[in-house]
Amino acid sequence: MKLRRRIAGGAGAVDALRKTWSEYPEEWQSDGALSKGARILGEEWGGSHFADLIVELVAPYLGPEADVLELGCGGGKFSQRLAPRCRSLLCGDISAEMIKHARANLRARQLDGNTDYVVLNGVDFEGVAEASVDFVFSYDVQLHLQPENVFSYLQDARRVLRDNGVFMLHQVNLASEGGMDHFLTQVQFGAWRCDLYDRRRRGFMYFMSGDQMRALADVARFRVEQVLDDFPPEGSGLRHVTRGRDLIGIFRLMPSRLRGVDPRSVRLVQAEGDPTVYAVLDGHRAAFASARQLAAAGFRMQDVEQLPAAALSELPQSEPLSPWE
Repeated sequence: MKLRRRIAGGAGAVDALRKTWSEYPEEWQSDGALSKGARILGEEWGGSHFADLIVELVAPYLGPEADVLELGCGGGKFSQRLAPRCRSLLCGDISAEMIKHARANLRARQLDGNTDYVVLNGVDFEGVAEASVDFVFSYDVQLHLQPENVFSYLQDARRVLRDNGVFMLHQVNLASEGGMDHFLTQVQFGAWRCDLYDRRRRGFMYFMSGDQMRALADVARFRVEQVLDDFPPEGSGLRHVTRGRDLIGIFRLMPSRLRGVDPRSVRLVQAEGDPTVYAVLDGHRAAFASARQLAAAGFRMQDVEQLPAAALSELPQSEPLSPWE
């Protein structure tokens, strides 16, 4: 299987994460206290049964016709569970060392027939083909990223996902027993005071609420399918693993009339004295839902053509653009 390498030249938080997680595999192999007896790198967090539970949760988005991109494959704990349940699996991680472990893991289990690998730049999905993915799977990864970094992945997911594709976002719910306990532990331990490259920051988590998660999906122009804010639920035999701190969002990329359209080729019009801006598509004008949507789609207000109301009315009007277009 090919290893496609894309490393950005940036510094700071992304490079610190890459360094931290690139060092982890060697430490995991040599330190029994770190691996906790796990046979697969990553299963020291939650265990195998919990990993099974997560994959069952997203089973509706898998299947023999699903092409899956895993954001943050680590040592392949989830990869080995996803590969048999999809048409293709692209394992992505910012650490080449982690990908080596994932590849060896899948190869040892003869699960690498439909897998490929890409070293991500830590900012977006550079190196992943446009409209090539049906489902972006990611668990226990984006909670280590600053919200702006999470959003940068969401934005580029619009490029790599096919129409009706799904993005999975996993975060830690601060307003939960497990989330608040972890927050207070981080406060007491003081890792938040440390330099980004300090080893004591390994595993440092950020926190989010369901409303904040929905807000990110909205501004990235995804439709929110569901947000699970108390997972695993009360009564689950695996509740003790996270004590309900998991916040899991499922976002769908809806078909859009703006997809694949070069903003420079689209005429923008507006009636004089009216704030509504329209994109002229196939000879029909479609109203933008908001100025934020216009900007997010790559258009500029300075390119809007002012027309007399009578001239604007001569353009046939189609359905307004949906907020996720």
